[in-house]
Amino acid sequence: MSDLLKLYWDSSCFLSVLNGEAGRADICKDILKNGELGNVRIYTSVWAVVEVVRPKKPGMAPMPSWAEKALTSVEKDHPEARNQLEMLWRRYQSDEVLPKLTASQISKIEGMFFGWKFLTLIRIDQEIAKRAVAIQRDYNMKAGDSIHVASAIITGVNELQRWDRDFEKVGHLLSVTDPSYVSPAGPLFTTASSLAAVADPEPPSSEPPLASEPVPEND
Repeated sequence: MSDLLKLYWDSSCFLSVLNGEAGRADICKDILKNGELGNVRIYTSVWAVVEVVRPKKPGMAPMPSWAEKALTSVEKDHPEARNQLEMLWRRYQSDEVLPKLTASQISKIEGMFFGWKFLTLIRIDQEIAKRAVAIQRDYNMKAGDSIHVASAIITGVNELQRWDRDFEKVGHLLSVTDPSYVSPAGPLFTTASSLAAVADPEPPSSEPPLASEPVPEND
């Protein structure tokens, strides 16, 4: 199919669906349903599996709104206050017990990466590794991010889609965008049996949220 849309997803796209993130999950579900219909092919590195298959680590919750307001009022006269308070906030959260993934979450992740026929997992071979090293060196990117960029470039996708991550510094190497609806009229409301387990996740209140940040790396 000549007009097949080839999209590369980083881990944040998969996590938005798994966690049912407001304003993001519906967009990604539309892309997934178009994938099942044969309109879209999704690519990602096997490294994304490593990034997704883990519980959310302590220290990632934002500071309370009252703390942000307090910082705003004092950081002009005390510019060091933000870094110090954020450090204390992360240290406070570090005592939390890291929950394990539930059986339901593991099942969703396995079905996602190894069950979707419209998803291609890209292995990290020598060519991708060499390109990732060059990208990491030339653009000061983390190893995981450089692997995603190298994989997307070598695969020849139309777009690299991500939420939040900073890939703008390599925007001249390939098209980098937020996910967007593929269906012309917005969300495509169709029944997709193979997506049911992920496209309609249970309420997240009973399960620990999955991480939305890259796996920590040693510099």
